[in-house]
Amino acid sequence: MTEANMKQHVSEFRNVWFPESGEVQKFWFRARDPKFSTIMIALCEKHAHAVSEWLKSYTASALIKYAEKQNLSYEEFVILAIMLDQMPRNALAIGFGEYQGKDAFDVSSNISNEFSLQFARMVFDKIREASISDHRVLCFLSLIFRHSNQFAEARAILEKARMNDGSLPPLAERFLTETSKRDNLVS
Repeated sequence: MTEANMKQHVSEFRNVWFPESGEVQKFWFRARDPKFSTIMIALCEKHAHAVSEWLKSYTASALIKYAEKQNLSYEEFVILAIMLDQMPRNALAIGFGEYQGKDAFDVSSNISNEFSLQFARMVFDKIREASISDHRVLCFLSLIFRHSNQFAEARAILEKARMNDGSLPPLAERFLTETSKRDNLVS
């Protein structure tokens, strides 16, 4: 059931998470903030079950193969990778579904980064030649690697956000600076 709707889940998640307006969403890093509970609950109600089902039913490589059969574009593969990372974190943050009653601050015990990391690596290999022009999308792909402390890979993704003049959009610059600090590359 949810498999047949993978493309639809990806599209709907993208429309909320990365709206066409290009805005930086205030709820991205404030899932527990009551001001954003309506949007977090709506996202979880729409997508958390499907994401949980994919995480439990597939290996990362099997999910890649299934997504290929769904004819996902390069960007849709990236959005799927972001969904696999973000939806469990947000469900945990608000105590939704299987995360009800779990300690929202104990992310490492309640969420496995391993699947998201494996899937994101496979997706990143697929998009090396592709152009993802939305720097917000690249920033969130890099966040998967940052969650797993793979900062060199996070930086490599963020480098793809450089504009023609060599500068980075402010959001990508912020993500890159944070990654570099964690890796002791910037004082």
